[in-house]
Amino acid sequence: MKTKRIDQITIPQHNDLEKQPTSLNPCCPRKTEITAKYGRTAKEFLLTVTPSQQSVLYKNIHDCYFGDYPTLGELDATYTPKTAQAWLVPQLWDLSEYCGIKEKFTSNQLTQCSDIIANDYRYLKVSEIMLFFARFKRGCYGRFWGAADPLVIMEALKAFGRERKTAYYDQAKNEEELILANNNNHHCTWDEYAERSGQKGKPFSFSRDSGKPRIVKKTKDHSKINIEERILDIAKSLICNLYKCDKDTLLEMKNAFKTKYGCTPGEYISRKS
Repeated sequence: MKTKRIDQITIPQHNDLEKQPTSLNPCCPRKTEITAKYGRTAKEFLLTVTPSQQSVLYKNIHDCYFGDYPTLGELDATYTPKTAQAWLVPQLWDLSEYCGIKEKFTSNQLTQCSDIIANDYRYLKVSEIMLFFARFKRGCYGRFWGAADPLVIMEALKAFGRERKTAYYDQAKNEEELILANNNNHHCTWDEYAERSGQKGKPFSFSRDSGKPRIVKKTKDHSKINIEERILDIAKSLICNLYKCDKDTLLEMKNAFKTKYGCTPGEYISRKS
């Protein structure tokens, strides 16, 4: 039985995209950046970002999560409304080819599965999608048994989503710890300050008028201010979802924020405003 090549799968997608109207949301903030990097049309994007790049991206998993790649939603907003779905079709077909199963995805399965992923996971970057397929090929999420099964794909995506939550949480935690570590580097003891300022070994200065120790005015603790500003930035990022997380991941991160700081991100912003 003859199997279709990847180019035979993608060419119909290219033709369909050319017939589609322009995106209903042409004001994608990164449209200029995306088209400059991947091409001016959806067809150029599909020919530029192919399944063959999965193995290359897999070598840098951190970059897949946090690198500068467009999301599925941004594809539709930059090009045409069905660009993400069309891009997913060859990714799915390539997976079924790799698994060597006798019964490949049917045309209907490809259409529906790609449509569901494009809509339900529009927040995922194309690099994350390709990381998912690269991991699937390595046996991380089960396997097909004789026939390509879209339900296996959807269950595997849920598992990938849990891994992604952990990655994003760890990244936010590491960034916070790095900020705290940098602030602590600016602290010093009184002896260290005295040695640096040339005051070591000298008597503490007194007021000439009263003979009492000179009153030292309290100054702002800049390290504390910097930490509070960083926490405020995290709170605002969670409120605006600048991390581009799905709802479940965002909720877990907000709960983690509340556990650590004793209030929700919104409450923290209100206190500091």
